[in-house]
Amino acid sequence: MTVSPITPESAETRPLHLMFVEDDPVDVAATSRLLGTLGFRGRLTQALTIPEARTILANGPPPDLVLLDLNMPEESGFDLLEELRQRQSAATPPILVLTSSSDRADVERCARAGVAGYFVKPVEWSAMQRLMRAILDYWSASLRAPSDD
Repeated sequence: MTVSPITPESAETRPLHLMFVEDDPVDVAATSRLLGTLGFRGRLTQALTIPEARTILANGPPPDLVLLDLNMPEESGFDLLEELRQRQSAATPPILVLTSSSDRADVERCARAGVAGYFVKPVEWSAMQRLMRAILDYWSASLRAPSDD
């Protein structure tokens, strides 16, 4: 597990706590680097296995958002989705699936499990940048502190 706290950009926005569940070290490094180039100023928690993700979710403050790969060794991302769906609570973070699978059955299964979004990992760096920028912008905006007006 790697945790990288980064200071918030402004007092108006609470820093986004993002959890990335991915077993491929190349994808982990590329996504970490990409977040840095996009100016991500939140907290990134990485889990390389489903058991590690389970431990993080059970023992720490919940992340604001989970990016989950489905194709993991030993246990799949579907295993974690099913567990979270069964114990759904206010503390369960939204989950975005970020996977290489474009299989319609996987998309439908994730929809039934209540994921907040399903994205096939783009192959091109520029497409991944656009996707991650959109995810960060949307979820960061959803955490804006209410105005004092």
